[in-house]
Amino acid sequence: MSSINCVLPLFKSVFREMKCVKCTNVELQPASLEEGLLCQRCDACEGSWVRMQDYIQWLDHTPDEVIKAVSQDGIDVEDSSAVLICPQCNQIMGKFRVSADIEHRMDQCANCGGFWLDKGEWKYLQRFHLHTRINTIFTETWQRKIREDSFKRNAEKRYLTKFGVVTYQQVKELKDYLIGNPFKNRVVAYLMNPDPKVPSHARPLNQSYCPKCSKLMARYRLPAEGDIYVEQCDMCEGVWINAEQWTDILRKDVDIGDVFTKHDKRGNQQKVPYAEQYFEAMFGKELYRKVKLFKQTLEKHESKLELISYLSKED
Repeated sequence: MSSINCVLPLFKSVFREMKCVKCTNVELQPASLEEGLLCQRCDACEGSWVRMQDYIQWLDHTPDEVIKAVSQDGIDVEDSSAVLICPQCNQIMGKFRVSADIEHRMDQCANCGGFWLDKGEWKYLQRFHLHTRINTIFTETWQRKIREDSFKRNAEKRYLTKFGVVTYQQVKELKDYLIGNPFKNRVVAYLMNPDPKVPSHARPLNQSYCPKCSKLMARYRLPAEGDIYVEQCDMCEGVWINAEQWTDILRKDVDIGDVFTKHDKRGNQQKVPYAEQYFEAMFGKELYRKVKLFKQTLEKHESKLELISYLSKED
């Protein structure tokens, strides 16, 4: 005789006869969900009543390598939407979401801790590796996390609808980039201002002075829409290029032959405005690039204030 068959008579003698919580007029019979996990099952609807102490005992004494998830194929699960009455305490049982990813709910009695499993529900929990966390599912901490995750997902759906996929991804990427960034508030202020100005008291940032004339050198971008910067003195026309810039020029095969001549400054279109230099030095090159791109999006978007508000939120 197997160990479970030895235990079942004792298990049956401990409890009074209980009726199925769904069928109401069918008596529950001693059975087992797994080796060592006792339950009381309804032969009509195939639901099972499990005492929490029996579940905890099984969980504590079953090796991890034995507890395995089952295949997703062929699982027919039911989910009771009706209010169920505890077969042991005659109390109304509460319904608990098992995960933010799925709407399935479990039923538990708050008085005795026992829980009801509908037909196929045990295998369904195994599929999502939740059959070993049932005692945790019923805690307020778990349920609060589900509510928070569900709220965030619903909010994300609203944002996607309001902002559009491309804009939402852009603002979300910038928001993630700003987590823990000390300049977050300054970035928001920069985006709010249609024409950000350099403070009158600001001193030159990350600019060089001509080693010959001691004049502040102008900065130029190569090419006009590129990301390579070099500096030239307007007085003696000397050019400053550091090793990193020179490497980029060679790697990208940039033509700098006529960039720095007085007669061909191309309308100064390659000259970097000081305001741009200032904000790039303040935010950092990578962040400033993201902020500039997003500012262009803001100017054309009808939900400008909502986008900035989303960016400002902590979560």
